[in-house]
Amino acid sequence: AVVTGVPAEVGVGVCLVRVHRVAAVVAGVADLVAVRVDLLGVRVVGAVVVRIDHPVLVLVAPGLLTLALVVGSALGAVAGYRGGWLDNIIMRVMDVILGFPSLLLAIAIVAVLGPGLRNALIAIAIVTLPGYARVMRAQVLAIKESDFVAASQALGASPIQILVGRVVPNAMTPLVVLATLGVATAIL
Repeated sequence: AVVTGVPAEVGVGVCLVRVHRVAAVVAGVADLVAVRVDLLGVRVVGAVVVRIDHPVLVLVAPGLLTLALVVGSALGAVAGYRGGWLDNIIMRVMDVILGFPSLLLAIAIVAVLGPGLRNALIAIAIVTLPGYARVMRAQVLAIKESDFVAASQALGASPIQILVGRVVPNAMTPLVVLATLGVATAIL
């Protein structure tokens, strides 16, 4: 760490300004970021305390949530479009997962799978899966009654073509928002 001439803002516990070499996760390039260190030695960037024990989480969590998004939205789309007993089975499994506190369920899954970062990430994916499934199911239930779906059926499109080509693309907007918000939660 190199001490710079950048003046530290006056604040409680700020004793030193240092410049650390920090990998810019989003840009993928190394960047110099001014980081203040408080009296306990915790790095403070602006007003936010940054402490990531596993920097890999920042890189892996979005990919992991993409997996949860794909599996959850597929389950929700099938449940919503097909309906009946399949809808009941899929949604009751999602209700069971939602019935447990997320942190407690993730700890239990890691205890079953064994320790390790990979197993922790799998547990996070399983815990976040029901949210995507339920939002997709709700969107599919609303969209499948639309006129363009009836027109596709009248033109002879198969249920798979209608679901994949018409319904799912129109149902993705709230899932993208949910996934964007879920990245920060998964990292924490």
